[in-house]
Amino acid sequence: MSSWMTVHVDEDQLLEFLDGELAGQEARSVQAHLRECTACGQRLVALRAASVAFEEYEQRAVRRTAVAWPSLTPRLDAVDQEARKRFRWQSAAGVLALAASVVVGVIVFRQAVAPETTVEAVLARAVRSPQAVRRNVRVSAFGGTLIRPAVLSDAGGAEGDDGRVRTMFASARYDWNEPLSAKAYLSWRGQLARRHDAVLVRGGPEAQDRTYIVRTDTDASPLKAASLTLRGRDLRPVEGSFEFGNLGQVQISETTEPAIPPLRQAAAPQAVARPVQTEEPQELRPEDALHVLAALNRAGADIGEPLELGKDAPGRKLIISSSGLSESAQRRLESELAGLPKVELRIQGQSSAQAPASGSELSTQVSDQRPRPIVALLEERLGGPLRLQTVTEEVLEASGESLARAHALEVLAQWVPASAEASLAEPDRRLVRALREQHYSALRKSADRIEALLGPLIGEGIELRDARQIRLMAATRRLNRNLSLLFTGSYSQGEGERAIRALRPDLQDLRRAIELDAHARR
Repeated sequence: MSSWMTVHVDEDQLLEFLDGELAGQEARSVQAHLRECTACGQRLVALRAASVAFEEYEQRAVRRTAVAWPSLTPRLDAVDQEARKRFRWQSAAGVLALAASVVVGVIVFRQAVAPETTVEAVLARAVRSPQAVRRNVRVSAFGGTLIRPAVLSDAGGAEGDDGRVRTMFASARYDWNEPLSAKAYLSWRGQLARRHDAVLVRGGPEAQDRTYIVRTDTDASPLKAASLTLRGRDLRPVEGSFEFGNLGQVQISETTEPAIPPLRQAAAPQAVARPVQTEEPQELRPEDALHVLAALNRAGADIGEPLELGKDAPGRKLIISSSGLSESAQRRLESELAGLPKVELRIQGQSSAQAPASGSELSTQVSDQRPRPIVALLEERLGGPLRLQTVTEEVLEASGESLARAHALEVLAQWVPASAEASLAEPDRRLVRALREQHYSALRKSADRIEALLGPLIGEGIELRDARQIRLMAATRRLNRNLSLLFTGSYSQGEGERAIRALRPDLQDLRRAIELDAHARR
């Protein structure tokens, strides 16, 4: 083991290891150290738990609605009057402090975490809990999506996938016949020689209002990390995430959609003449995908809605899937997609709630486990308790916007790769450039907003002196994770101080990554 790791792995290296940015000997050294060092292993688990907490947040790409707080004047006046009646002996400063604390209690929602919860306890309870039989699950892997039965019979293996995913689960000794179950998770976890577990509990004090996310990381299996999301009222697993290292990631969620067996199509009638087949749609081309992405952009759905993109089995259509689209958003999408021949919109279920008129309904849950000195420092630098809450909302919104834009650029590059761009017609090339520039412009504005909000904490005037090659998605994720941890997470005093010190280089990395990515795609 190299000398630089004789004590502990530093925070930056842990983050780079978590993001897969370390390579070669350095990655192997960190992995070897984590096998031996419990403290560093626990730190890695904490960082992974923070990532899990915002994984869904990243995938949905946070709404861009501005925060508009309701007037707090009546509440402040009432608190002030009550304080004068009951505590006339207190100084004016004491009354103001009481008023501020009560108001913060009104607008900040505390996260209820049950200290007795462990992965073992949660999963054991889930196995014992009676649950209705689910019909189907959605499996997303290798850029595609499949709807399959939730439970496969031994003879029904061909229904599950094209073989790659089944092989990956089999090599990890994870039950592929019923992967979205606490029993399968417990069985896999029990075989591991080494593992790190974490439980994240979100929601209110009542069990039915909570969501449990259990996660296990290991270096003793081809399946490097797995997590299950269980709803509190019956501990039913509703989502699963499975990371197979360099082989890729598999997402599984329950669905009410009918199963779609792969390549199982009705044979054409014999009476149909063969020449008709030459008129069938050809394979999906980059320009076809481009026109669909442009339509999503016009509908405001390329960054703000829970959508998944994939090809159909023959590879001739782009399938847009959603499991929570509002009725108004669906109407906008259908209007923009009308007339495009190689796209299909699949809506699993609509959200009955309309988008809020203001951001007052979007409240950030703030952990009460933050060290008091860190909170005091944030309040002092950022302008007091009420201002800290406003900054928390706005900085996380800006960070979420940057994450959504970086993801949109990745999607655009996936469906319209640079190798195909040169062969596009000139109008389509202009369209690609316009979409990219829109996202880069929004990214720069988000970075400006974050820097302005955090200026009193980190200083102003960030310069781009670093010449390292930085991936845009990695930079946005790192900044988002650090901001989420600092402003809404649970951490130690030392971790909080490191998070504050990392804000400035993280923001510098984001700015640098935006310019590098934009330059590379010109």
